[in-house]
Amino acid sequence: MNKRQNNLLIEIADVFNGTLMTLQDFARDYDVSEQTIKNDIKEINHILQEKQQPLILIKNSGEVWFESFVDLSFVDEVSYYTYKLSQSERKTILALLLLTMNRYTTIAELSEKIMVSRNTLISDLDDLKDWFKEN
Repeated sequence: MNKRQNNLLIEIADVFNGTLMTLQDFARDYDVSEQTIKNDIKEINHILQEKQQPLILIKNSGEVWFESFVDLSFVDEVSYYTYKLSQSERKTILALLLLTMNRYTTIAELSEKIMVSRNTLISDLDDLKDWFKEN
């Protein structure tokens, strides 16, 4: 799960606030589309199913909720290997790696370190190159 999905899961599970949030509310709060929120919920539900937890449901009206109590203790189990880095986080880590290395490195080595495909790494490197030129 990425940071947004993690926060989304916690917000939906927060039954104490007493108000049901809608897809539109979440899309506005996270500045993404409703489809992105639906995709996040789909990915979260996949993880919930693996953990044998109740799934997130979406009403026709767009309201989002859990049918029954969900145990979020597994959220603390998130590690570098299970957390999905955002593009911004990847670029920050990549920049730090490159700035602190005292030897040559390869695309394969970097992609393995930040756990992305070769193409994703090359795209991130291009973006970093442009950022360093501008700053």
